[in-house]
Amino acid sequence: MATLLPEYSWYGIKFYMQTFYTRSKNHNYYLGLLYIVDSSDKERLEESREELFRITESPEMRGVPIVVMANKQDLPGALKPYDMIDALQLRKLVGHKWHVQGACAVNGDGVYEGMTELATLIKQFKKEHRR
Repeated sequence: MATLLPEYSWYGIKFYMQTFYTRSKNHNYYLGLLYIVDSSDKERLEESREELFRITESPEMRGVPIVVMANKQDLPGALKPYDMIDALQLRKLVGHKWHVQGACAVNGDGVYEGMTELATLIKQFKKEHRR
């Protein structure tokens, strides 16, 4: 089941936010994925990695670009973006362009940069896959 959240526009691209709970039976397609991870919660990183791979394995998500927001960078012990690459095994995401952005939702650090990168990747994806 997925919950559709409000629509946002960023650099000429409309974003429809969706929270995934289980695989949807709808056959929609997506142009990008913003995946937010608590970079300070090392105990749940494996679970988060499994969920990310489950989402990206669905046919609707084939090849879509991914921006991982490594949230809570303000907390002591939070994994840095380059450490999240290994922790989430992102190099195994074959066929997807991805980017990891450090962020802090509390003060907004990194949110603009992550959304801008996602918009850029989506524009490239649309050019390459004219749907």
